[in-house]
Amino acid sequence: MKEGLSLRDRALLIIIGIVILYVVAALFWIMSVQHKWTVSLKKYRDAVKKYDRENALIAQTDRWNMEYLSEREKMPMFPDGMDVDTHWMNMMDTLATTNYIAISRRQNGKEVSKGDVFEMPVEVSSWEGSLECLVKFLWDVQSNGQSMMDVSAITMRPSQKKGFLKGSFTLTCAYMRGEVQQDEEDEEPSEPAAGAGANQGDAGADAAEGGAAAAPAADGKEGQSTDKAAVPAAKE
Repeated sequence: MKEGLSLRDRALLIIIGIVILYVVAALFWIMSVQHKWTVSLKKYRDAVKKYDRENALIAQTDRWNMEYLSEREKMPMFPDGMDVDTHWMNMMDTLATTNYIAISRRQNGKEVSKGDVFEMPVEVSSWEGSLECLVKFLWDVQSNGQSMMDVSAITMRPSQKKGFLKGSFTLTCAYMRGEVQQDEEDEEPSEPAAGAGANQGDAGADAAEGGAAAAPAADGKEGQSTDKAAVPAAKE
């Protein structure tokens, strides 16, 4: 009969199997730890970059505040609760008409609040015009000093008219809400009016004094003419 493995050999095989299992488990553990270490290191480096970027922004706080105030002065201000969709649509239509861009279908979206700034999108689903007119229209939208508007999601394709394009775009209008302060120029005309009244009063006083001074002179002249008339009478 064939002899089986001895007890010693069996024990040795069991020990070798256990060692192999431990080695495999250690390899899996090392690989998982290495993966976690790589992920943690990437997060750490991203956090360091973000920290440095935020510190750079904080160091330029005064500059950003000045730029914010400068842009705030340029931004239109509307009273709370006022509907502004008609205002923006009329302004867009004016710019489009000036630059020969035909807008046939448009619809305003919902007002979105982003901190102190409000935004209202105007969806234009159909526009038509030449490429040159489109460029001029976009330039006027960006460089218009009376409003803050931006065109995005613009599409274009050839139109049935020769040399024309058609498509769609989204016009985003930015503004602020609050108390609208009236210009001081509206109150200034009252002061010149008061000054004019004072000048008229002074002129009246001067005229009265001139009249009073002229009265004795007139009396003197009348007296002299009476005396001259009396002399011939005496001679007669």
